[in-house]
Amino acid sequence: MAHRRNRLGFDVLQEVFNKLSSMEIAVDPATRETSARLGTLALTYGLTSYDAAYLDLGLRTGFPIATLDKALIKAMQTASVDLVSP
Repeated sequence: MAHRRNRLGFDVLQEVFNKLSSMEIAVDPATRETSARLGTLALTYGLTSYDAAYLDLGLRTGFPIATLDKALIKAMQTASVDLVSP
């Protein structure tokens, strides 16, 4: 999205993808409990289900979230989930 809005150049985006490909990334499986929590978080904080999934992950793992989305940042502040600092 940042590239499409001309906030991030192609060279920087390519560097990000290269760094991501070198990381060991774990997939967090969806469960029925997760789905129920996402709906509750989305309604409680006025988030999309996509953003609620990030909030849920931050709440469950304690890891900070990297985002520029204002609604998600507000929800994170309310829910005490840290934002990745640049």
